[in-house]
Amino acid sequence: MKRYVFGATTWLGFLVVAMAGVLSFCSSSSGPLKVGVLLPLTGSSARYGQSVRRGLDYALDRHFEKDAKRDVLLLYRDSQALPEKGLQLMKELIDKEGVPVVLVVSSGEMLACGPLANETKTLLLSPTASAPEIAQLGEWVFRTTSSDELEGITMANYCIRQKYERVAVAYIDNAYGRGLMRVFRDDFQRKGGIIPFNESFAQGQTDFVDLVEKLRKSKPDAVYMPGYVGEMMAILQRAHDIGWKPQWLASASLYVNEVARIKDAAEGVVLTLPSYDPKDTDKLVASFVQGFQKEYGEVPDIFSASAFDAMNILLHAAEIGGHSAEDLRGALKVMQNVPGVTGRTTFDENGEVTRIPRIAQFRDGDFRSLQ
Repeated sequence: MKRYVFGATTWLGFLVVAMAGVLSFCSSSSGPLKVGVLLPLTGSSARYGQSVRRGLDYALDRHFEKDAKRDVLLLYRDSQALPEKGLQLMKELIDKEGVPVVLVVSSGEMLACGPLANETKTLLLSPTASAPEIAQLGEWVFRTTSSDELEGITMANYCIRQKYERVAVAYIDNAYGRGLMRVFRDDFQRKGGIIPFNESFAQGQTDFVDLVEKLRKSKPDAVYMPGYVGEMMAILQRAHDIGWKPQWLASASLYVNEVARIKDAAEGVVLTLPSYDPKDTDKLVASFVQGFQKEYGEVPDIFSASAFDAMNILLHAAEIGGHSAEDLRGALKVMQNVPGVTGRTTFDENGEVTRIPRIAQFRDGDFRSLQ
């Protein structure tokens, strides 16, 4: 079976090297591997769902020859990034489809679905969920992105280096936003910073007249707004419309191509970025970006890249270990230093990985690294 080749090395080759001498089990697969995928395909977070779906589909397309029989089925469900809906859909996927693994995008859904994963011994995997609490969900929960602990601390350190004494905070009221807010707030204050304003906004909110005015009146040196791209773009646009231009600070979820639509309002925003850089000259990254851009007509963002890596890891865990949840979990636990476009993956005892964030700025319609 053909593998997606980066330069002269295959993904299978990477994993064989990484896992040689470690993996002692290999069970036969009966029937296709069914993978439940919970994505926000509609609603205010649909942009993330589209990016993740493209990354997953692209990985699957590259894994199999076009004329080959596929033994993997991606069962997409629209969760709208809502925890209660995601939990219900996961139950249906387990009960009606018998899926051994479910992929989830949002932190809230991971936190809601984690107990069910452990109860039913279903593998729960996320390429993007970053709330710190996920690390404690149990032995059936894995993610291929780092905890917000690192992102929040990285932004707090940046503010201290820039000598911002007063940083106002507006965060999305869900597990993702609350987690980032707490990490940033606690670390910034511990290092001598002041938070003159700290208030949440609702997921899906569109009117930010009052919030922006409250932020403005707090007279901050900068404003940090960990949230989703739709709400963050609306906040930036509102501030731009009234001529208020503070130093905006954002979370990594702003790192999507869609921001270019409001490039004047977003000009100068500083944000934390994961280890993935589409401009990287590394052969692995360059091959992925070139192929993805040819397929979809756009540069892959961090959500597509993270999904691409997560799917490749899952596919080869299935090849080497088998299709059962136990086999997949066993394969993931012994993976070490596996290359990907978002960095190398090694899962710790809590199913966690470490990715060191970068600091970047949106300038002239593009994201540029500052460090």
